[in-house]
Amino acid sequence: MVGIGDPAEQAKACLDNLSGVIGVHGFAPSDLRQITIYVVGEHQHLLDAWDAVTGWFTGGVPPATLLGVNVLGYSQQLVEIDATIVRA
Repeated sequence: MVGIGDPAEQAKACLDNLSGVIGVHGFAPSDLRQITIYVVGEHQHLLDAWDAVTGWFTGGVPPATLLGVNVLGYSQQLVEIDATIVRA
């Protein structure tokens, strides 16, 4: 687990991992059509994660939903990102 206690760092790691996965399969970040960002914790965690997401995308964030949740699958996991990808 990276970025223990840091939702911005975890969001960046999720997006870096997503970029790697889509690249391996011949897609590009421009093929992202929608993302959902799940964030555990207080409102500030959502704001921090969102700032990391908007900073990561250089060409603008695709349509996105930011959700506060009670818990995710791993201990100390604060952020999870789901994506819909369609080849442009």
